[in-house]
Amino acid sequence: QVLSLLGINIKDGASLELWPTKNDEKYVDELFESEWLTNSRNIVGINISASINWPTKNWPLEYIANICDELTKKNVRVVITGQEKDIPAINRLKQLTKVRFTNLVGKTDILQLAEVIKRCKVYITPDSAPLHVAASMKTPIIALFGPTDSKRHIPPSDKIVIFEKKLNCTPCYSNKCKILTQACMVDILPGEVLSEALKIMELKT
Repeated sequence: QVLSLLGINIKDGASLELWPTKNDEKYVDELFESEWLTNSRNIVGINISASINWPTKNWPLEYIANICDELTKKNVRVVITGQEKDIPAINRLKQLTKVRFTNLVGKTDILQLAEVIKRCKVYITPDSAPLHVAASMKTPIIALFGPTDSKRHIPPSDKIVIFEKKLNCTPCYSNKCKILTQACMVDILPGEVLSEALKIMELKT
């Protein structure tokens, strides 16, 4: 809208772009090799949380654990991404899962993360910066929206599936749940997200 006021018209089909360097590709090559991911055909990335200031955007760790367990049964490798602030969360996730996932929390910068996401068949994330990174890499995305409105914050992409529960209190744009249940995120069940991820990868449910 600001650009249009300046007489600059944006054509339909505009998209985000990021450009990982050869060094970023090499770093992720080595990272994947160390995690035995190099020859994996089906990789699903999951962003473990939104920013530290928005805990209400986070999907329950128990749900992420369930997704990890169920995808592993389908011979899908799960990669968990996040920042150093998410180390306590990843440690808790290890206790909740029955399987081994690949922990890349705190191991990438923004362009390295872009290269990781580029190699995923699907990327699951709440409303956060990695959502936009995934859109820039043209990776299919499952976006989980709760306290914020997807219509305002979804990045341009034709490969996004949005899960968003319309409750009386949403979108609240609050970093503290006023009803103390975080129902907008809790009501997005792991089974429906799993089903969509398998559909995108063309795997049987």
